Amino acid sequence: MIKKDRNGWIAVVFLVYIFIIPIRTIVGWNSQDDVVITNAEAVLTGNGTAAEQTDITLLVENVSESESADEAQREDGRTVTEKWQETFLQMQERLNVFTEKLFLRNAFISLNSELTRALTGGTYMESTQVLLGKEDWLFYKTQNDGYPVYDYMGINHFTEEELAAMADNLILARDYFEKEKGISFVAVTIPNKEIIYEEYMPDTIARVNSVSRGEQFARYMNEHTDVKYVYPKNVFLQYKEDYPLF
Repeated sequence: MIKKDRNGWIAVVFLVYIFIIPIRTIVGWNSQDDVVITNAEAVLTGNGTAAEQTDITLLVENVSESESADEAQREDGRTVTEKWQETFLQMQERLNVFTEKLFLRNAFISLNSELTRALTGGTYMESTQVLLGKEDWLFYKTQNDGYPVYDYMGINHFTEEELAAMADNLILARDYFEKEKGISFVAVTIPNKEIIYEEYMPDTIARVNSVSRGEQFARYMNEHTDVKYVYPKNVFLQYKEDYPLF
């Protein structure tokens, strides 16, 4: 009986979460819009432009009608796939806006993070941007910026063609600044935090190769070009205990 009652309460709470949260979000959203509209009308009345609102409204309606006609003409030349793609993007945008305004969103995100950390003994954190390391250290892990975790593991080295192309770009930049502008040119690459403080990385991330892409490119530049190139990894390692470098 107790187990059945408990399951019943869990089902009730689940249903409340599914239905009440979205409804509350929509109600709060509309209320915020109403407040904005009311405030805007008050501003028009206060600065004396409310009397011109009718003319402005007519102008906006005429422009909207003209734009609608142009839009209809443009749609005639589009394929069915293009129309569906536009509809999908509009729906996705509306869904993103709805998600951002979800009632108690920040509270539930915090609760999820704390619950996940508690259940995993503080060894995991749900995030698309950072990786939870030892002693609560955070490391950048987003895949939209060069796969830093792969760089730490040493599994995404540059190809020879990529190294040569990047070196050529720096040589062109050096020649432009020094020969045409009379400005000294020095290229610097700062090593990532996990390269300097690898002892705080989780044990689940194993290094296959200790040479990162930054170090790989630095070696290439020093061996194949005369560009002044600095990769201060050793200096950072020397002073990392004395100063908070990241």
